[in-house]
Formats: sequence, structure tokens, C-alpha cells
Amino acid sequence: SACLVGSEMCIRDRPINMEEILLLKGALIILIPLSLLRLILQGLRFFFLTRALSGKKLPIFQCIGIRASSEFVALSLPSYVGGEVIRIIYLKEKGLPFNFSSSIVLIEVMMDILPGYTLAFLAGILALIRGKTLIGSTILILTSLFTSLYLSILFLIKKRWVPKILIKFLPNFEGNFQINRKLLLPSIFSLILVLLSSFLLYYPSNLINKSLSFSDSMLAIYASLIMGSISIGGAGLTELGLYFYLKDVLNLNSWELVILWRIISYHLIVLVSGLILSLWAIRKIPIKNYFRKV
Repeated sequence: SACLVGSEMCIRDRPINMEEILLLKGALIILIPLSLLRLILQGLRFFFLTRALSGKKLPIFQCIGIRASSEFVALSLPSYVGGEVIRIIYLKEKGLPFNFSSSIVLIEVMMDILPGYTLAFLAGILALIRGKTLIGSTILILTSLFTSLYLSILFLIKKRWVPKILIKFLPNFEGNFQINRKLLLPSIFSLILVLLSSFLLYYPSNLINKSLSFSDSMLAIYASLIMGSISIGGAGLTELGLYFYLKDVLNLNSWELVILWRIISYHLIVLVSGLILSLWAIRKIPIKNYFRKV
């Protein structure tokens, strides 16, 4: 595939340094717990968001478990396809109307999209300023396309310009559904998630004496995520996007850093969230009891 060919070319250009791999190994002690903390924070955001918008107090451990389970589906499919369905089904099982449940999940998605696409857009601007036209243009085009897509979806939902058979499944922001200041706490969780995701790249980069600022880490992370958003789980394209952004825009040439970040932010999460999804699916071990034992 194109991703494998690109990866091979990059490795030939700059072979992997095993000494740096050994230096980064010690970072796993800090990075693994922080990466898993993201799953807990996402679950807490889902819990408080549901409580704020519906007034329904769901079991907090179930919310964390369901949110983590949906993350496995999200990372196994193209961006924002699949993981949201798991959460909607869960809310429906808890007695919330289907369109109300989809409204809550859509707002949660927007809480990820707004900061993520904003940072990706800034990353594209920075690339253009530094003369990297191809990378900058790619990031800006993808960001603009996805932003236009979601704004169009929101517009169609608001105007109800969809087949009648789909109306009952669509988000509904009318009636008892109110967006108020109670969303402040879920928004804070979203901000923490952005900072935490950036730290997963910033911390190991400084261990190997690479001059990468925290703000550069934020831009590099979300630039790579937007470039990888068109593939399943961002596989391949995200790694290439991060490598080229670090190398060409931020003057940091390190495959070791890219590999470590991807293992921590993707493969570890897929493994853990897949296990939680299995436990939830077979329902032999209740999610709430499982988290208490852990």
C-alpha cells in the first residue's frame, strides 16, 4: 500500500536509532498510565454530559466502561463512524429517546471536533508560513472538508431536510433539550484531553533531547490526526503525517518518537478498550464490578 511504501522510504531516509528506543523505554512508566487516563476522562465527560443534558444520573462506572468500549469501535473504523452508535444504544437502553441520545452523542463529538480542527487548521497555517506548501495545503483542505461536512450535517438536522423515515433517529435540540452552563464541566474535560494527548508526544520528545515545545506538540498531534482521519483508525497515514510534519515543519527527524507515540496513543488503547468491550458484550462480568476490582 501507499502507506507501507511511504514508511519504507522514510526509514531508508533516516534509519531507526535503537539507542533512542532504549532511552524512550523508560518513558513508558509515565506514558502508559496517562494514556489509559484518557479513557477514564472520556468516560467522565460522557457521564457529566449525559447528566447535564438529560438530568438522568447513570452509573458512573458503566459510563466509563461504555465510553471505553466505544473507543475500540471508533479506532477500528474511519473517524466518527461506529463508536458513537455504541453510546447511543447504551443511552437508549437506559430509557432516553433515540433522538435525545443521538443529540447527546453529537454534542460530545463536537467537543472533540472543535478544538481538534482548530488546532489542525493552525498547524496547516504554520506549515504554509514555513514554506511547506504540500503539507500545509493537505491539512487545510482536509480540515475544511471535514468542517464543512459536519456543519452541513448540523444544518440538515436543524432544518429536518432528510427522509421522514430517519426523523425519529435524528438529534433533537428542541423541547426539553437545553444547552446550559452545566456543559462547563464536560468542556473542561475536553480541554484536559487535548492537553493530555499533546503531552504524550511532548514528554518523550524531551527525553531524547529534541527541541519540541508543548504548543508544537499540540499542532503536530492534530495535524497528523486530520491527515489520518480518512483511513481506518488513522492507520498508516497518521504515522506518516506526524513524521513528515515533525521533519519538514518542526525540524525534528525521529521515527522512534513517532513509533512510541503511536503505540501509546493507539495500539495500547485498542488493546484495553477491546478487552473492556468484550467484557461488556458477554455481560459475564458487570462493567461496574470489573472497574472496582481494578
